[in-house]
Formats: sequence, C-alpha cells, structure tokens
Amino acid sequence: LALPIFFGIILLIFYLTFSVVGQGLSDLLAAGIAALTAAVDYARTHTPAETIAWTVARINAVDGLDTEYFQIVDGPTCLPIDSWQQTSAPVGCVTVYAGDVRLIDNIKFS
Repeated sequence: LALPIFFGIILLIFYLTFSVVGQGLSDLLAAGIAALTAAVDYARTHTPAETIAWTVARINAVDGLDTEYFQIVDGPTCLPIDSWQQTSAPVGCVTVYAGDVRLIDNIKFS
C-alpha cells in the first residue's frame, strides 16, 4: 500500500470537502477514512467476509454515515473474493452516504 500517496489524496479530498461544504461533512469524511484505514489492519488477521462486516459496522456506527456498499474484490477483475489467497491485488470498494452526499472510494489491501 502506497500510504504517502493514499494519505496525500485523502488529505486533498478532506481539504476540498472542508472548503466547499464545511466542518460537518469533513468530520464525517474523517470518520469514514479512519474506518477504512483501520480495516486494512483488521484484514491482516481476518477473512474478507469478516473484514467487510466489521468495516460496515464501524462506518455505520458513526451518526450520519450509512454504508450503501462495501465489497473486497480482485483489483484486476473486480470480482469479489472469499479469501486473500485468491488475489495478489485485493481492493475494497465502498459507497457511503454522509447525509445526502454519496461518497465513493477504493482502498488497496495489499
């Protein structure tokens, strides 16, 4: 995982969100980012299905966030995976509502 690039992009999104829509959505976005970042650590000792359930529960526990979709897929094919051994490039694909705003993101698990 190229963390400097990932966090650089996230910080840019965070800054733009704060600048355009204010503190409320920025706080929700920060909570969502924290959940996805924690999911990468959680995935080291859990299956993709366990990671999905845990991540969705963590995101939905934040008042104002509602997960529409979260799946872990093989990056090149975008097909869902059942085990980490099925791919060398697992990617989490997520869509979350922050109020009326629909946020879409991907995160590499490798």
